[in-house]
Amino acid sequence: MRTLIRWVFLMIGGLVIWVLVQSDLRWLEPAGAGQNYQRTRGATPSLTYALLPEGRLEFQLPAQTQTMRLVVNGVVRRDQVAEQVGPVEPRFALAYAWHDRGGLVLHEGVYHFRARVVAETAHQHLFFENPRLLPSDPRAAVPTPPAEVGRAAKLVLRLAEHDAAVDHLVVRCYAEALLGPEEARRQWQRASPAQRREMAKGNVYPPSRLTAEERAGLMQRRRRPVGPLGIQGRDFRTRMLYALNGARLEEANQPESREVPVGTVLEPGRALAWRLSGDETDVRLQVVPLQENEVTGTTWVPGSEGERKQVWRPGAESRVIDTQAGGLLRLRVSGAARVRLLVNNSELPVAGYLVDHFRVGETPLEYRFLAEQGAALRLDLRAPQGSEPRWTYQILDARGRVLHQGRQQMATGPSPYAWLPAGAQPAAPLNEPERRYLRLPAGARALRLQSDQPLYCAAYVQPGDWLLREETPGVFNQQWFSIQPPEAEARRVSVQIVEQPEAAADDSGTWQAESLLPDGDWLGHHLWLSREEAPFGAHESLRTVYTQTPVGRDLDLHFPDGTQKDVMPALVVFRESKKPSRITLFRNDEAVFAHTLAARHGDWRLPPMPAGPSRVRIECDDPGARFFINQREPRGAFKRKRLGGRLTRNGLRYKVHKPGNGTRVVKGWLLTRPDLKEPPRLRLTLSGPFTTGVAASEFTARRRALMVQAAPARTRQALAADGTALWQWTPFYVPLKSDCPAGDYELHVESLDRQNHFLLLNQIWREQDTTSAHVNHLP
Repeated sequence: MRTLIRWVFLMIGGLVIWVLVQSDLRWLEPAGAGQNYQRTRGATPSLTYALLPEGRLEFQLPAQTQTMRLVVNGVVRRDQVAEQVGPVEPRFALAYAWHDRGGLVLHEGVYHFRARVVAETAHQHLFFENPRLLPSDPRAAVPTPPAEVGRAAKLVLRLAEHDAAVDHLVVRCYAEALLGPEEARRQWQRASPAQRREMAKGNVYPPSRLTAEERAGLMQRRRRPVGPLGIQGRDFRTRMLYALNGARLEEANQPESREVPVGTVLEPGRALAWRLSGDETDVRLQVVPLQENEVTGTTWVPGSEGERKQVWRPGAESRVIDTQAGGLLRLRVSGAARVRLLVNNSELPVAGYLVDHFRVGETPLEYRFLAEQGAALRLDLRAPQGSEPRWTYQILDARGRVLHQGRQQMATGPSPYAWLPAGAQPAAPLNEPERRYLRLPAGARALRLQSDQPLYCAAYVQPGDWLLREETPGVFNQQWFSIQPPEAEARRVSVQIVEQPEAAADDSGTWQAESLLPDGDWLGHHLWLSREEAPFGAHESLRTVYTQTPVGRDLDLHFPDGTQKDVMPALVVFRESKKPSRITLFRNDEAVFAHTLAARHGDWRLPPMPAGPSRVRIECDDPGARFFINQREPRGAFKRKRLGGRLTRNGLRYKVHKPGNGTRVVKGWLLTRPDLKEPPRLRLTLSGPFTTGVAASEFTARRRALMVQAAPARTRQALAADGTALWQWTPFYVPLKSDCPAGDYELHVESLDRQNHFLLLNQIWREQDTTSAHVNHLP
């Protein structure tokens, strides 16, 4: 009996110990645990999953998922950092692997992070209920499913390596899917007012004033949380993370941008800007001189033709600004003044922010990173006004050996849009920025910078296999992720940057175009593209231009004089029926062509005709037939004949030759069936003789994913060779910029929605090899 009682007591004791362990000994915590519990009442909670050093987490890939987004926090025990003063910056690495349904690894990789932990309770905005555990600020990773996305079934995570201070990680996983327009509108209706405000916070207008298209656009990319596979307590453990005072539970990879303070001091030689939507009803500018002198303010208002000058006397005088167009309102002053812009009696913040840079001088500055599969760096360099520093760079491997090196000289003029804010020293003006890009070779571990004069650098990295996503024209996903040197605190300098107008693209000059055909085995189809009435360029080939010709009546045609006396026009017909129909063409009342057609489409080469005027008549017993003839200048809308490639599951590969170091642009047009329910999505991969270790002023993305946008209705119609109606979508562009050396490149175009489309590509360039694409060029 005694033995039985002992066993009962042992079981009860074991149960109590297990409960304490599972609750992280919260009942045995000091008094601070109760304080943390009180803090949770006013905090925003988020459920996370613990990733232990010897454990793993498995997440199933939901259907229709484009990407899986991970938000990771390092967890440090308080006793590990108790002796340290200020923030702690531990490092850790997250390993991921995509598995198919049979467990086979399709793709794997490692994300390396450097986070920040604040030990002082007064400065903590992220915390756990257990005060012995400290979370770092969040870091984000986007492990995009591999090309075999149809085979990927789950994502497996492991803690690859970590500093001694890091006890474990907590992970949140989100699945991102792209909704169709109708589904996006339905999801908007289901969203709560708070959710709508959160999604629309990046817009000028509140959610109630957004159009239906804008609301659908906000909802098209849906993000939903995903929990790990298994049973809680056995296969994984949960931990609640809390955020105070609006602290970000999402990633904080980019340097935090802070708005310019209220009532900004503006000095001569600098400029301020405010972004206006164009719908403001009461806009007032207040300029208060800081000295007892008059100040002349020079403003440029969106929609105006030139600048406007006004004199401001001491005193808080506000003047109405008449603006009816959206854009940047810019201001310069002749003397120091405190400036405010009021919209409906509320101050509008300056379109500006602070960005952390780091000092470069004769003592080298070193950035560290991992580039196992190659990567890219972006350097934003600024120098004090009036200086022209010479700076050198070295790319090092893990042993410190120099892989590449180079020397540059910075020679830019003064910038009114950037300066070092006043602090311990007066505010210092800066030159215009200089941006340089470096492609890193595999195995690169560090970048070392050195300058003979003071220089300020902000560095960003892009993974070597990064996929540039373009959901709407000109709007991309985050491309660059900021990195800091080990001695960041000692060399940190905040640079005040004011948003400045973008230079207008110069599309003038003579443009050249060359059609591209796929390489290798591919299916070709003749396509007839609708073109609206416009002045016809003399450089355009009449062989590909087809003008509609009426049936049953004489028509005076004029075939332009060419190098030959006779021309051989082509006749094309489109019909709705396949019943036999007799077609006869008369020239000057003489039958020169006759054919019986038992199909919906016909394309014939006509007998030679002399250049100059001809009277032509077409007879056909099918009243629904439409006829087109080429080799004549159009007098209105016409159709252009092009040979396009059929975009199948294997994609199409194109050879692109770049003869020099300028810019070439590949411009593409996608044609689909009209019944396509969602916009088509493409993946573009560019390969070729890219160089590493060379500092360039431009950067060409090698991998792109884009959602093609609809074209205007008047230019959307097209016809396939069998008469099938097609829709033409807005063209897309793949630039080969100046960082691409001369040589032969290959462009691989794939359809991500697994549907067959038609594709046309042109290579276009200007004689001066500019970086902008000619938006008016048509195939």
